Amino acid sequence: MKSILNTITAMLAAVLFIPVASAQTTSNPRMQVKVTLEKLSLYMRQSPNVMTQDDPRPLPKPKRWADFEIPFKVDAAPAPKSGYIDSLTFKFYIAVVNPDRARQYLKLYKEVKYVNVPVGEATYASVYLSPSSVKRITGSEGGRGKWVKYQGVVVEYNGKIVATYSSERGKMEKWWTIQSPSIVETSYYPLLNKDETPFSVYWYDRYPEIMRPNSPQPASSPEPAPFGAPAETPAADGE
Repeated sequence: MKSILNTITAMLAAVLFIPVASAQTTSNPRMQVKVTLEKLSLYMRQSPNVMTQDDPRPLPKPKRWADFEIPFKVDAAPAPKSGYIDSLTFKFYIAVVNPDRARQYLKLYKEVKYVNVPVGEATYASVYLSPSSVKRITGSEGGRGKWVKYQGVVVEYNGKIVATYSSERGKMEKWWTIQSPSIVETSYYPLLNKDETPFSVYWYDRYPEIMRPNSPQPASSPEPAPFGAPAETPAADGE
């Protein structure tokens, strides 16, 4: 009986202490990371049109996207030999006017995780609003008027905040944390990362690589049967 208990204890210990590779960092755990943020800027960019030789349909008139971009630079000590850190997480907060309610703003949020981020280089992070979102907010294709009220960016390294940017000062500096009926969070005007836009292949070297979520793989999924193979008949009760 004692030997059985010892075996079970050893098995449980082995399960509990299995290392999870996806949760481990490959960088020096003692490394201190500092991120310097500059000003978040808004650019209105036209949708890129790609001509094809076998499509008789005329190219549509390009519409304008809102491109929010912030320059940043990473410093690390001790400096990694590779010249890169594993990742940085950028959390973007943008407040825009609510087109359907006066004196109310909509808080838009997007989290973007970059991997293989260079150290000591001028680099950029960005999020986008689609032409339909811009037109719905502003009432025009080009996004006229002062429709962006507040802007904020929070940068995290290994779950810790290493840099913050805000367009505001004083009591409103961290406006995205304020609970107020005048600032309402919504997902109906989605911010998009660069890979979710037609600009994914443009200015590629200007930005770090965006981490894409892995496709879920069920652990207990059976192997698919070869084409034409007869389906197995479930066993009757008692067999």
